[in-house]
Amino acid sequence: MSKVKLMLSDTKTYEMLKKDPTPTYKRQLVGILNRLKQDSKITSQQYYDLYPTQENIPMLYCTPKIHETGAPLRPIVDYRIHRI
Repeated sequence: MSKVKLMLSDTKTYEMLKKDPTPTYKRQLVGILNRLKQDSKITSQQYYDLYPTQENIPMLYCTPKIHETGAPLRPIVDYRIHRI
């Protein structure tokens, strides 16, 4: 856990967000999809296939690089749907 905290404290690589931007991105995507559907660029079925139904935040976990000295961590961002 301490290695992950140390890794995330690197402000040149990672940025602390004040709030979750996911709802904003979802709104923008839905707006684009609506325009594409209205302009007949996509079908109704494509619209429903592309419509975002979840607003889950990606999960971060790390695996150690055991072949390297000090076993540095490899960060992995998991975008699958998680139920907590």
